Amino acid sequence: MDKTQEQYNQLLSLLADGRFHSGEALGQRLGCSRASLWKLIRRLRDEGLPVEAVSGRGYRLTVAVEPLRESPIRAHLESFCDEWSLRVLDRVDSTNRLLLNEAGTLCHPAVVLAERQLAGRGRWGRRWEMSFGGGVALSLMWPFHRQGAQLAGLSLAVGVTLAESLEKIGVRGLGLKWPNDLVTVDGKLAGILVELIAQAAGAAKAVVGVGLNVRLSEQARAKIEQPVVDLQQLVGDTALQRNTIAALMIDAIANACREFEAGGFSAFRERWNRLDVLNGQPVSLRLPTEIQEGIARGVDDNGAFLLEGEDGKHSYFTGETELKVRR
Repeated sequence: MDKTQEQYNQLLSLLADGRFHSGEALGQRLGCSRASLWKLIRRLRDEGLPVEAVSGRGYRLTVAVEPLRESPIRAHLESFCDEWSLRVLDRVDSTNRLLLNEAGTLCHPAVVLAERQLAGRGRWGRRWEMSFGGGVALSLMWPFHRQGAQLAGLSLAVGVTLAESLEKIGVRGLGLKWPNDLVTVDGKLAGILVELIAQAAGAAKAVVGVGLNVRLSEQARAKIEQPVVDLQQLVGDTALQRNTIAALMIDAIANACREFEAGGFSAFRERWNRLDVLNGQPVSLRLPTEIQEGIARGVDDNGAFLLEGEDGKHSYFTGETELKVRR
């Protein structure tokens, strides 16, 4: 890491408390000139961080941010084992891509979190970004004994356990939108992306990526092309310790993987149905080459989406759902 990047990271840590820090004090702590400090401040603003400057008082982030740290995350984990690896990075192109590249050398579960993902990916290759402090973005690699074809429905299982874990900390009104979104009536709270690596022996490794909105700035919201919500809207500030939330997410994903390994998706189907926001609704299902319309009828024991059209009920393992407006 070069010196400028170290200074940038240190400045973020200093301003994360939301208090004013004088330019002179910051320059002394960072070992940089006034001009260099201003360049670092401008970089923070360019990345969407709300840095306020007040003459005679200095600089501050208008919203305090708890940086992600490995030690407090580990301290809050319930299901973590010593042989697992856990890393917190300042920035990375994509936590999923990083673990996909490393999966061949990993024998035990591995977790990577990043304050910023510069080229994160959603389903169908969509670009996805998260600004510093706006949420929690992480990926977990899990080695299964099942073959890849037997892991259909894993993203739905992760959605179930994550929703149930968030309900335990007071989040109300959560639902699941097939195949990979946690939503409320006001918008999307979290998304899930599962990618598989086939192994020569037949078993597969899965990389499960989750991004969850914690406290989105207005600038961050303006870049998102769909309605969104964050935890601050749903529970206020009382439950917004990001390291605690990160541990909750890791435990939820790990528990989903363990339970899925033992019983497949059928063990999750009824729990999914309780949270399904589409069941019984008129929907459009966008497929790679066409759009199907009909009434959503839940999911089957493998996690396939059930769509009832004029010619009967059909199941789909891929696609993107959208509620149709009733006329």
